[in-house]
Amino acid sequence: MENENSVGLTVRDLRLEAGLTQVSLAETLGITQGAVSHIETGRMNLTRPRADMLAELFKTTADDIYTGAVWDKPLQE
Repeated sequence: MENENSVGLTVRDLRLEAGLTQVSLAETLGITQGAVSHIETGRMNLTRPRADMLAELFKTTADDIYTGAVWDKPLQE
């Protein structure tokens, strides 16, 4: 697994690409906006259950989120 900051940057970039705010993503994941901020900055680990939720939301895989490989594939509509 890549370092948590790389994972966080991937989450941030996916969120921005989807036009979501930290607040709206937090509501989807059932966490606080502060927790989303901590994930995006690498201060909090992205758990596998939340990575699975993100993968479903962004139509990718959790593994691709963890490795950054999501950018090697076109995002699905």
